[in-house]
Amino acid sequence: MRHAVRACMTAIALGAALVPAVADSRPGNWRELTVQYCTAFQAGMLCNRLKWRGDTETAFMAKHGFAPRGYPPQHEVTRVCISAMVGVEPENCEDAWRRFGCSGTEHARLIQENAATVADPILCRYD
Repeated sequence: MRHAVRACMTAIALGAALVPAVADSRPGNWRELTVQYCTAFQAGMLCNRLKWRGDTETAFMAKHGFAPRGYPPQHEVTRVCISAMVGVEPENCEDAWRRFGCSGTEHARLIQENAATVADPILCRYD
């Protein structure tokens, strides 16, 4: 759990530095999208065989009109994101792949397999 919290705080800090503040344009299902995005993001950082593509955030923002990272620490989006990230543990990696991988059942293509750790990885791009 400590690793998840540490990675979570790093991700939020990096997101705040990389994503400029924008007017709030969250869609009605922002909470569900935030949980999916942040869970997949954390799994891509925590799970050795999974990877979060660097261009996923830009594509997600283009598709949904917002990105869950980059909000101030006390903002409700940040709180929902952190709660989702803290719930990701190494034993949840297969579940994250099933839900958010290239053929994901919940929100496909948020993560892919890691070419550095998987011999014949399944790769995809979020669109």
